[in-house]
Amino acid sequence: MIPLLAFIRVQARARLSRKLKPLPAANIRLWIPLFLLWLLLLPFMVVIVPLMIVVCLVVRINPFRALAFFWQVFAGLRGTNIEVNDGNAAVVVRIF
Repeated sequence: MIPLLAFIRVQARARLSRKLKPLPAANIRLWIPLFLLWLLLLPFMVVIVPLMIVVCLVVRINPFRALAFFWQVFAGLRGTNIEVNDGNAAVVVRIF
């Protein structure tokens, strides 16, 4: 099944300004409904899939295997966790 929801968190740590006053930490949390993105991309897929099938036939690739490959890539995104940290900020992306 393709992923339906993504969670993004950006967390900036408190730091000192040039005048040695502490700047506040910032936290941003976003829930992104990916099923709405898939609905927006659906009209484009109606055009892209037949074009992809024609291209696959021209270069002698099985179009059903190519479509299965792309479906597996999108389905494999589910459960992805990405965490990036450095001294000043942290970013977390989770795909459900």
